[in-house]
Amino acid sequence: MNYLAVRSRFAAQGLVSSHELRQAFPDFDKRRLVEWQARGYLQRIVNRWYRFTETPVDEALLWFTANRIYQPAYLSLETAFSYHGLIPEGVYTLTSVSPRKTQEYHTPLGTFRYQHLLPRLYFGYEVLRPAGNRPVLMADLEKALLDYCYLHPELRTAADFAALRLNPDVLRDKLNFARLADYQTLFAHQRLNQRIQALLSLLPVHA
Repeated sequence: MNYLAVRSRFAAQGLVSSHELRQAFPDFDKRRLVEWQARGYLQRIVNRWYRFTETPVDEALLWFTANRIYQPAYLSLETAFSYHGLIPEGVYTLTSVSPRKTQEYHTPLGTFRYQHLLPRLYFGYEVLRPAGNRPVLMADLEKALLDYCYLHPELRTAADFAALRLNPDVLRDKLNFARLADYQTLFAHQRLNQRIQALLSLLPVHA
């Protein structure tokens, strides 16, 4: 087994883990990873995950990396806000939620943060394919808002939410209120409902 065989099998996804290599090539020698890094073929990211250096580091790869290096997880919170157009600026930390413990990785590609969410609340995401065969799990707009409000109990008033500078036009035009209500029922959290009401009070249609 040589690098060309590995490249042929995995380079299209941009990343590969040592576990995937052992599954695909039972005789895989982990010393090859050291060799291929030294030759500049691979870049270690974190937790036995490696990037093919020929793969450009773009948004699609960062999203895919966020989903892969800590599983299960889907992108949410500020990263989802940026994707849905709620905040104008890009985010430098990739934010996700996971039923696993809260975790943060500082890597050569950037910072990846994962916040714990109860397993029963692990829903409300869509599968994007921004780069062909690299599926990415991204929170719906409604779920991103609920995740954020749930994980930030300090947000209580309309003034608190106004300070976040979320785009009110996007909220008014894109928010699916029926879906939001369905998700709130699944959360079954009265204080969360109060926070959402404070947020919605900023919208003209809810004035």
